[in-house]
Formats: sequence, C-alpha cells, structure tokens
Amino acid sequence: MCHCMSRTSQIPQQQITNIYASIGGFVSNPLKHPNPEQIQFVQPDYQIPNPLEYDSAAEFQAAIVALAEQHPDSIYEFALYAFRRLDVNYPQVYVRAAMRDYNVKQLAQGIKELSDALLIVCNIAGRDSIFGSRDRIAMPDETLYFKTGSDRDKALLLYTLLQHSPISDTESVIGLSNENSFVSHQGKWIDLENLSLLSAEPLELKILFNATSTLYTLIVVLTLTYWSSTARLVRAEVLSIRERSFVEAARAIGASHTRIVFHEILPNAFPLIVTNVMLMVGGVILVEAGLSFIGLGDANYISWGYMLHNGQHFIRDAWWMIFFPTLAVSLLVFALNAVGDRLNHALDPKSRLEHFDKPA
Repeated sequence: MCHCMSRTSQIPQQQITNIYASIGGFVSNPLKHPNPEQIQFVQPDYQIPNPLEYDSAAEFQAAIVALAEQHPDSIYEFALYAFRRLDVNYPQVYVRAAMRDYNVKQLAQGIKELSDALLIVCNIAGRDSIFGSRDRIAMPDETLYFKTGSDRDKALLLYTLLQHSPISDTESVIGLSNENSFVSHQGKWIDLENLSLLSAEPLELKILFNATSTLYTLIVVLTLTYWSSTARLVRAEVLSIRERSFVEAARAIGASHTRIVFHEILPNAFPLIVTNVMLMVGGVILVEAGLSFIGLGDANYISWGYMLHNGQHFIRDAWWMIFFPTLAVSLLVFALNAVGDRLNHALDPKSRLEHFDKPA
C-alpha cells in the first residue's frame, strides 16, 4: 500500500524531455512525459532500502527478495517484476509484455515457416543474459538489440516470433527447467540449447506459461459464462407457455408436437429470447472492454477497452483518448438495448393483435 503527494520537480524540463525521448527511441514508441511541476512521488508504507548502502546491484536485489518473502503482497513483491525475476507468482505477465514489443512484431511478419524463426534466434550470438542471470528474463526487443541472451531470453524471443507470425499456434507454450528452456509449437518441442526438435516432451519442467489471454480463449470463456442464464430463461418461458390455453387447444384439435413447438410455443417465446440475447451481447461487450482495460485482453487486437488502457496515462493532457472509446462503448450498448426493445415489441404476438384491433 502507498499514498501519493504532489511536489515540484527539481529536474530541468529539457533534461526530462531528453530522457523520455531516448527511452521512446529505444522502445520504438513515443512516450508522453508528465508536467515536471506536478510529478507524483510515491511514498510506500514500507521503508525502501537505500541502494547506495549496498556494494552491488545483486546485493540490493537480494535484500528486496528477502523483504518480499517477509512481506507478501507488498511493494517489495511487485519490485520482483521490475527486476524481471522468474520466481514470481505470475510469470505469464512477461509473455503479455513481450507480445507488445514493436520490433519483434514487425520481424515476425516475414516468417513463413518454423526454420525462419529458428534462423533469427540462431543469429543471436551471445549466450549470456543482459542481466547476468538466468533467473531474470529480458524482453524480445532487448535480446534483438543487444544480440545476446540466455536460453530463457531466447525462448521468449522464439515464442513471441512464432505467435506474431502467420504460423502462430494458440497451444504454444514455454517450458523452463533448471538446465534448459523449451518452446512447444504445433505439437513439437524445440530445445533452445541447440535449436533442435525433440521427439517427446522434456522432463523436469519447472515453469510452464504462455500468453493465455488470446481472443479465442476470451470468446470461449465469455460464451461458457453467459449461455447458462439464457438457457434457464428459455426453459422457464417454454414451461410457462406450454401450460397456456392456446397450447391446450392445439393439442385438442390433434396438432403434432412439432407443430405445437414451432407454431405455438417458439413464436411466443422468441421475443423474450431476442431481448435477452441483445442485453447479453451488451453485457459481454462491457465485460470484454473491462478485461482489456485492466490488461487481461488479447494484446494482438485493438479494442475499446485496450484503447482506454493505453489512454488512462494521458487523461490530463489528451482527454479525447478516454472520451471517444468510452462514448463508442456506451452508444453501442445503448443501441443494442434499443434494438432489443424494438424487436421484442415487433415480434410479440400480443403486439400484433393490438395493431389489428385498432380502427382503420
């Protein structure tokens, strides 16, 4: 937990601008820096160790790791992600971050087969991580830029290349062991030590993770979540309609079960079904936008929620980045509700009877 306070920055404006321009050039993405007069300084509830009191960065990181073990769910635990450590609760966040790297995404467009991706990884001559440890992982753009990386860095690079390429596989996964790293692609395991194909799944894998929030997975999850409410509503409505007098009259004149279902029950239940589906679609859109807003959507596709996620950092200086996606989501959900209401009125047999009862 922490709280923030506003304080005037003592760093010159031009120096801040140059720093952000350098970082933006490295990541191939322009960065918007804050107004130096209103920079927020975060003051945590826990005391942060002073890095100058340690002889090396490794000693400082070891101290943070020890504090994270003593204080779970604290700022120390979040610091482990900043150190790119793999012994965190959710290592898949590194895959999601890697999927947004610009340079590797562009490079992957030219991959036609698996050998093309393996050739790119093979050209990374260095075998040491830029962090000097296999317990920390570098992003694919960093591995490409510095031309060096551990087997784990290269595994993340290969996985990202394959996922952005035309031969992507939603079942692909990264596997890490104490000695080596592997990538599964289209049922084949690739050994990152010598870029060879294995005949069977490697043994003693310690960590398995991938970019689980694909568009396909999101669609399946939302479908499985929302179908049950519609099924219960339809069942209740059909059970109610089949006991009504006009259905009994149809049975009395000898109508078959098929005719009763399609000519008596479904026409009367259909307005409720359509209305509920329209309302459900609006709800699904809002859920998907919410998941994308908090970073759980598919980073490969732009959505209004993802636009809100990116625009939240610039709300003070570029309000339209938040306003127009929000307006679009609101108007679409309102339109679906309005269409559902009109369809309910148009398809309801009672409404048609009221229309015929009106004088000419």
